[in-house]
Amino acid sequence: MPELSGLYRQIEVNQKYAKGEYDLLFKDKKMYMQYYDQKVETKELGDVKTNGITDDGSVMFSVTNWKSDPKIWPFDTLNGVYKESFGQENIFKFLEIAFGKDEIKSLDQGLDPTSGRYWVGVKCGSA
Repeated sequence: MPELSGLYRQIEVNQKYAKGEYDLLFKDKKMYMQYYDQKVETKELGDVKTNGITDDGSVMFSVTNWKSDPKIWPFDTLNGVYKESFGQENIFKFLEIAFGKDEIKSLDQGLDPTSGRYWVGVKCGSA
């Protein structure tokens, strides 16, 4: 199964989004997130484990050893789904990623205003 790697600059795309950007780093099977508003602070969130592939090719995952941060995710568990795609001439790589309190199988489930979050992001294809 494909594993995420590299650094993506993300913005949130659901109704809760106020302002700010997120850097999402996947390195050594761990997930790190950094929120940009007025203060920059990187947090290790836990270990990423892939759980399967959906019918549309998205990858389901969970984060074990979850290190809770209410600004990023207020729940005790983190499950999600992501889909990567390449831009024109493979210069950029795009990432759509959604979090859910329980297992989710589609990006749209991340739009749930009470138990989901949804981001879109990009990284340089050579990163």
